[in-house]
Amino acid sequence: MPLRIPRRENTGLVSHDVYRRPRSWVRFLWVVGNTFAGLYLLVVYLLPLTRLVSIPVVPLKTFVEVIICFIPVITGMVLATRKVRLQNPLISVEDNTLLIQLDDHVIGTCCLDILSVSGSVYLDENGKPRYNESMLLAMRAGMDKSVTMAFEAGVANGEPFLHIFITAIGHSSQQIQEVLRREATRTEAILLSSLDNVELKLLEGDFLQNVALTHMDGVRIESQNLVTKKETKSLRLITLQGLPRTFPTQNASQIGTFISTALRQGYTKLIPWLF
Repeated sequence: MPLRIPRRENTGLVSHDVYRRPRSWVRFLWVVGNTFAGLYLLVVYLLPLTRLVSIPVVPLKTFVEVIICFIPVITGMVLATRKVRLQNPLISVEDNTLLIQLDDHVIGTCCLDILSVSGSVYLDENGKPRYNESMLLAMRAGMDKSVTMAFEAGVANGEPFLHIFITAIGHSSQQIQEVLRREATRTEAILLSSLDNVELKLLEGDFLQNVALTHMDGVRIESQNLVTKKETKSLRLITLQGLPRTFPTQNASQIGTFISTALRQGYTKLIPWLF
């Protein structure tokens, strides 16, 4: 069963509005306390040193100064404690959205699984093979400012895959879900109108969770937290640097060649593109 984000009456992942109200009072007291302590220091101790004013008489001076120092210290500790407590990300899957909350920020991700698709190579007016660039330009042109997309192609466990991840950042999980739903619908419409014989599926629940954690060996989501095994396999990372270029042929694309080569060699490979 997919994990569910608790509603307002439950504990766990909460919206930005629920978190912001109690913290605003503590922050307000912290600001007022520090301001009053600064004014007290200026009027009672610093100005008399310049002999512009005489030393004011403060009844119960020791008690007043303890209270003045006590408020900023306690409120500062409360704010720091809440900040540290919320540093651990809360992770949940609701329908077709993977939600991660860190402090008062929410990151949401959905995934379009490309089940089948025809080639995107065509011949231009000079007879040279070219990729369909208009599809990518259309996807980028209408993209929301808070959204990033990543295209992922590769082979895992002997199975080829093509994924498009759509990610948005905000302060409200409901707002994130609305943005992702709109972007996923727009992206799906562009792909269906630009490519022939394309079949897409918006992943949800456990399928979305498994795809998101496919390449994180020994990592799983448990009680809205990432849990890693004590013993994990060592991984070797090879970084290649250079100037990429597109060089399609009439009968094959570079992605198709990459996937077919990985299948023949029995490797698990992945190439992501972020745009």
